Amino acid sequence: GSRIDHAGHANDPAAQVHEVLAYDETIAAVLDFIERTETPTLMVSTSDHETGGLATARQLHPTYPDYLWYPSVLANASHSSAWTAHQYHLYLDALSHNTSAPTEEIALKNEKLAYLTTLASSNLGIHDASSDELSTLVSAPAIAAYSFADMVSRRAQTGWSTHGHSGADVNIFASNREWAKDLAGNHENTEIGEFLRRYLGAEEEVEKVTAELREKMDVSHLGEIPKEGERLDGQDHLDHYHGDHRKRCTGCGA
Repeated sequence: GSRIDHAGHANDPAAQVHEVLAYDETIAAVLDFIERTETPTLMVSTSDHETGGLATARQLHPTYPDYLWYPSVLANASHSSAWTAHQYHLYLDALSHNTSAPTEEIALKNEKLAYLTTLASSNLGIHDASSDELSTLVSAPAIAAYSFADMVSRRAQTGWSTHGHSGADVNIFASNREWAKDLAGNHENTEIGEFLRRYLGAEEEVEKVTAELREKMDVSHLGEIPKEGERLDGQDHLDHYHGDHRKRCTGCGA
């Protein structure tokens, strides 16, 4: 599951699913270890952001959409769009060095179209690639990974809002809810590290390492380093903005 971020950046829904399944297998192995070990162990799992703005909905046409999603399309894909694009680029490189390859523009394009038709079928389970989709792959091989991913997404009616990071909340998972009760509710991602530091009793050691890093690292390229509690953007309402609602109350059972 370590490449789920790459799958999100590529807007590749099939790769996203396989990364989630691999992540589940990893977590299962960790939980099994925790059950068997005699050393008290807590697992905390989260992510620093969501990528891609994934949605199980996509409007393909201007008219009002049907409420449909086709996950079976994702099951048909046996390779990621990134790997499929890599194979395509290897093919193009080999073709450019092949002295027996067609030299006429039309014949060369037809050979590429035939290759792409087979590649989409074998790797992505797409047997109805349109002429527009294939022509885009021929004319713009540099963005082939995005094009292949979009071919899968459109057929699955899976939506994306960005190739970058989104502001969607991410989950926090823990193997023991009592030991990790301080992580209940909504948290800034930096608070996960603060919790683990307290839980491990490593606050003093972390402070020493932090002080050493600040002393030895050259971070001048990042601009002025703010003092404790100082905001360089001139704002001072951050704590007020978040409010107390983001954490559960202490002692009230919530």
